[in-house]
Amino acid sequence: MSNFRSHWFSLLVTGGTLLVLLCIAELRSSLILAAVIILLIILSYHLTWGWYILVFLSPLIQWELSLAFLRPWFPSAPWFFTMHAPIVEFWTVLMLVAFGFNVVRRWVYGNSVRLYAPALVWFIVFVGSAALSIVNVLPHERLGGIKYIFHFMLLFYVGYLVLGTTLVNTKALWQRSLKILALDGLLAACMGAASLVLGVWQGDGFHRVVPFAIGGWQPFGDQHIFLAEMLTTALPIYVYFWYITPAAQGKKWWGGGAWVVATIALLTLSRAGWITLLVEAVVFFYLTRDHQLWQRIFYRWWLVGAAVIIPVAIYLGYFLTTSPVARGSTQARWYFTEAALYMFAKHPMVGQGVWSFVPRAREIAFLVNHFGTPTDALGIIQKILAEQGLVGLVTFGLFIGWIIKILVGRLSNTNYTPEARAAYVVSLFLVLSPAIFQLFNTLFYTSKMWVPIALALSESILYHGETGIPRLLINLKPRLIPVVTEI
Repeated sequence: MSNFRSHWFSLLVTGGTLLVLLCIAELRSSLILAAVIILLIILSYHLTWGWYILVFLSPLIQWELSLAFLRPWFPSAPWFFTMHAPIVEFWTVLMLVAFGFNVVRRWVYGNSVRLYAPALVWFIVFVGSAALSIVNVLPHERLGGIKYIFHFMLLFYVGYLVLGTTLVNTKALWQRSLKILALDGLLAACMGAASLVLGVWQGDGFHRVVPFAIGGWQPFGDQHIFLAEMLTTALPIYVYFWYITPAAQGKKWWGGGAWVVATIALLTLSRAGWITLLVEAVVFFYLTRDHQLWQRIFYRWWLVGAAVIIPVAIYLGYFLTTSPVARGSTQARWYFTEAALYMFAKHPMVGQGVWSFVPRAREIAFLVNHFGTPTDALGIIQKILAEQGLVGLVTFGLFIGWIIKILVGRLSNTNYTPEARAAYVVSLFLVLSPAIFQLFNTLFYTSKMWVPIALALSESILYHGETGIPRLLINLKPRLIPVVTEI
């Protein structure tokens, strides 16, 4: 009874909304909307579990949901059932609305509401450069540019960075989030291994691991590069838990998982994946160069390491120079880079306009005839240069540079405990891995890149206490509605 009375405000809002729906909408539509509202109310009380689901879905951006199945239910809203997007984006929107319900409920009861806004000033400047670039967009494409800013740029900042740094408020929650990403990496590695056994790869050269469909369902996408990106992000997490886990058995499991993930990542034969792994290895060994463990390993195992690395490096060189697939990919990257530089040269300061690369690239017959319909620039630098010019590239560099500066600055502080330093190391890789990968990929403003970065910033808040990350603090007192407690 006390629980019912303490939540009477939510019940009142829910009941009133359902009553309004029944009055203004058809019965079938009202039932679906009512189910969504009930889900949002429940989710607003269990945001942590909603965040866990978001983290699990974050690498699976090729798993899309189309609302076409709702056509019979919303006959008067044809625009509604034409919507389609990755499931993680639909879930993120639900999370934002549920979080809004939670904030309003706490605000009404007079409780403090704290929202973290990482690098807010630099993000506003970056979005401002995107808005400025729209002046160069063709009139009939400007609405698409505005939608792009709201759909991708604002969503990744508010839906992943703000939501993540606000909700991940304990170290246990942060570590569980990392374990969920590690689980995603393990599932990707298992699919990659299965593709070798099943002989999925039908191309030339050595058999590479690739994702494949399961009954038409492709949560990991249809290209090897999607697996490689997940695995390079998951690998530092496995190494982190191997390091902090005290039990010998636990160390064996995490260490074994690290070797599996690293091996499958190499077997994707993704050049972006190999470059990311190389940078990860160089940075990792530099940060831990004084550790005695590496000195022992080097003196005992350097011959074994050389025997493994040298043949692999030779094969990679052979594959890159002889494989038609690799040569075709290299040519595509060069030509798309030339197209991006051509667009940049026409408007070097503010670019051709946000979301203009694809329409302009589709007008280049050579690209379409040789490489098919362009989906986006093959690298985040080319993307921003072409669409937002120097202003966009500089502002984005300041935005991502602020994040890296925060982590590197605290990592160099020797006053932190070994636990905190280990957390800062893995957080640095949660930023570096997706950022490096997007130098060669097209998933710039997606959960796959920004959820790991959100967790890196969350760690910086948790292990530092007072932080330089700007935050908004809403505090309304006294209570407008008294909280009913059991007498």
